Order: sequence, then structure tokens, then C-alpha cells
Amino acid sequence: MVASFNVVYRISVSVSPQLATVTGSATVTGNNGTVTYTQSTGSTYLTVSSTGAVSTTGTLVAGPYTATGTTSDPNGDSGTFTYTLTVGTITQSAPTTGSVTMTGSATFTHQLAVTGNNGAVSYTQSTGTPQLTVSSTGLVVRI
Repeated sequence: MVASFNVVYRISVSVSPQLATVTGSATVTGNNGTVTYTQSTGSTYLTVSSTGAVSTTGTLVAGPYTATGTTSDPNGDSGTFTYTLTVGTITQSAPTTGSVTMTGSATFTHQLAVTGNNGAVSYTQSTGTPQLTVSSTGLVVRI
């Protein structure tokens, strides 16, 4: 008789529009010794290594990505796994553009927001001047 064990995934997902980076690994219970993972189906964009590490490569468009396979330990215990990553899209809430007329010494702040996200969103400013900044939380500040 082949015993089975449970596989529990602990995953960290960072998502931006049509791009996802996933890192994480599986944790098992009921196994006897080191568990080996063998992926049998899925996309080349979503992989599960022999140690249970889950990773993605490339740009992922919105949609589901699934990896399935088998697990085993040195004592002949076995099981199966299915891991599905669903990549959605997030939408920048209004305002998406804008301008403000200010006096020479005035300060300005505004909080950017998105909809459709699942969890925290991080902002990265790619261009601009030192006097106008966007923080990682989306706070726009004119210094």
C-alpha cells in the first residue's frame, strides 16, 4: 500500500499589469524524508522544481497558469500536486493624468489608487524631476 501526504504551498506573488513574478515553495505534512516533486503538465512560464520551489519566467498575460505533477519520498509515499496561478489586471483609478497650477512656494500631494488588485500595490517612478516624486505607496508630492 502506498501512503499519501499533503502538500501545502506558501506563495508570494507580485503582480503588475500583465506581469507576474512568483516565488515560493511547498510545505508537506505526513512525509517520511525529503519530498521530490516531478512536474508533468503545465506551461514553461510556470514551473515547480524537484524541491517544490514554484517560479515564473517571462511576461505573463492575464489568465490562469497551471502546473501539475507527482510527489514522492524515499519510503515510497506519494501524492499529487496542482498549482494554479491566476494573473489578473489592475487598473489605475482616476486621475491617470493631470496638471495643477501652483504658486512658487506651494506644496502639492495626491494619493494614486488602483482597482482590481488583490493585496498591496507598489509604485515605481520611472521619469520626472526631483521636485515631483511618487513614493512606493503611490503618494505624489511636489517639494
